[in-house]
Amino acid sequence: MRRITENCPEGPYQATALVFAGGKSRRMGTEKAFIPIQGTLLTEKVLSQLKSSFSEILLCVSSEGKYDFLNTPHVVDDQPCRGPLGALLSGLRASDKFANFALACDIPEVNPDLVKKMFEFSKSCDIVVPTTGFGKYEPLFAFYNKNVIFDIENLLAGAQRRLSLLFSRCRIVMLA
Repeated sequence: MRRITENCPEGPYQATALVFAGGKSRRMGTEKAFIPIQGTLLTEKVLSQLKSSFSEILLCVSSEGKYDFLNTPHVVDDQPCRGPLGALLSGLRASDKFANFALACDIPEVNPDLVKKMFEFSKSCDIVVPTTGFGKYEPLFAFYNKNVIFDIENLLAGAQRRLSLLFSRCRIVMLA
């Protein structure tokens, strides 16, 4: 697996960016990763925003081959059909870093100031996730550290697949 290790002016963060591109996109009817936006694919736009900030980037996918053209290291879900929680587990296991920024491929604009703030908080807790102020949060725009692997394994062993169930088991910071 080839690693991206390009330096950026401010860092890079000693963290891995895990970009989730393996979902079924049932509601949309087409794979979000391949949606064109501003002359490029949505996933390419997301990857380009991350590569100057993270010391490692992994594309989390559901099957081999489909994303090879992106020239980005990828990890295939080792337990398919387990949703984002299973993909997060595969990504965390493959990551070389303790801190990991999980990001869905369908979030086209990454706010670097928010990511920086989240990274700082990630040093003292297991999960950092932004909230809207209405009690809603985005679990696929969040930092997870490797301490959560055991809890994810336990959830999946109990046939639980919701990322939100992980939050009550871990030290979490919710940023408003």
